[in-house]
Amino acid sequence: MSTVSIWQDTSIWPGFPTKHEQIDADVCIIGAGIVGGTLATFLSRAGKSAVVMEARDVGLGASGRNAGHVSVPMQVHYASAIERLGRDTVMEACRLGFRNREIIKGFLDDYGVWYEQPGSMAFAWDEEEAKQLAASARQMQADGYEVEFFEKDPTGREFAAALYRPGNIATQSYWLVTEVLAHSGARVIPNCAVFKIEQSGGTVTVHGQRATVRAAQVCLCTNAYSRTLHPYFADKVLPTRAQMLATAPTERFTELMMGCEWGYEYFRQLPDGRFLIGGWRNRFPEEEVGYNDYETTPHLQAGLESFLQKYFPELNGLPVEHRWSGIMGFTPDEMPLIGRLPDLPNVYFAVGFTGGGMGIGAATAERCAELMLHGTNPGIFSAERLG
Repeated sequence: MSTVSIWQDTSIWPGFPTKHEQIDADVCIIGAGIVGGTLATFLSRAGKSAVVMEARDVGLGASGRNAGHVSVPMQVHYASAIERLGRDTVMEACRLGFRNREIIKGFLDDYGVWYEQPGSMAFAWDEEEAKQLAASARQMQADGYEVEFFEKDPTGREFAAALYRPGNIATQSYWLVTEVLAHSGARVIPNCAVFKIEQSGGTVTVHGQRATVRAAQVCLCTNAYSRTLHPYFADKVLPTRAQMLATAPTERFTELMMGCEWGYEYFRQLPDGRFLIGGWRNRFPEEEVGYNDYETTPHLQAGLESFLQKYFPELNGLPVEHRWSGIMGFTPDEMPLIGRLPDLPNVYFAVGFTGGGMGIGAATAERCAELMLHGTNPGIFSAERLG
């Protein structure tokens, strides 16, 4: 989120020509990404009047800066996730991932947004990761998931092993998010940074740069930026930058969504032949903490290019046409958080997607909607687990 100066707060300057609106609604959602848009859709379908406030513009945060991979989470390293979180938790997260894919596919079909559904391939970076992929494949097959493990790289690119998961979707994430917001049934107010939230009785007042909204319920769908609105998130959601690049077009040689090195690299080729890749942040962990999505760093970008040179030599010599970064919100256990603020009980939140918002965000929004509408416990994503 952005800070707002006294000069930008037009609500206290009645003679200022820019209109500062006073709006009443059932629900105010802060954040116009995939989570905010999906939540607005479900609440509007339930008959609630909704307003979405966004500090910049629709889809300009991580929702419009990712690789466009709609993949079921936790399956790449399923076995190690079970060791860390427990089998029931991981299986529930996977079920939510399949539900997320169903919701997203519905949006894509209904709104005419481009997508492919080629499935995804996780490559092992080294023999240790190959063993983990093999263990995950065995465990997933035992649990009834459709996966295929390759002891040798089926693409012949000298990765140590590979795990294929069918059904995962590749899309144009910014196009998707803008269409979801446009069809959500909510009123969307862009370029309206929120700088104060107050609750009095059963009414919450949200003070924004261009509008003040009074609502019975408010939901923060602000992911990495949540701590800028409330100190509750200071030790729960860490802002972490991801960087990507995309080459000029060339002949298309793969439709697969791909990743490797424990998920730190992720890459795919677009229909027009452009090749995009993100990752390498584990080499520079301290540099990649914070809110700077206005630039990229030459050394990290060079690392991404070196990866392509090694594993995709047919791209050598292609110019890089785009370089960009985006800010993700990481939680301590790498799972989303749904709940209510302890001092503002009518202010809800659905945040902390740890780089996997496209794979789980829509389903998280659905669970948050159920909490807001019916008081339904959000299950494994409940923020109560962190205290």
